[in-house]
Amino acid sequence: MASETIVDIYCHIFPDKFFEEMNRIAPRLGNIGARLRGVKKLFDLDERFREMDQFGDYREIISLPN
Repeated sequence: MASETIVDIYCHIFPDKFFEEMNRIAPRLGNIGARLRGVKKLFDLDERFREMDQFGDYREIISLPN
């Protein structure tokens, strides 16, 4: 029996440049930014891919937070 592909369409990514720009534009949001930086897979793609590999044929559609 073939495994099915899992596609997660609600995945966010929080790259360094986005984080820096967010802090520049809205410095008072620093606390939430700091908490989000604690979730390594939001900005470290290698970490994200290692986690994804645990689920077999798993795909993500990533987007920036809004």
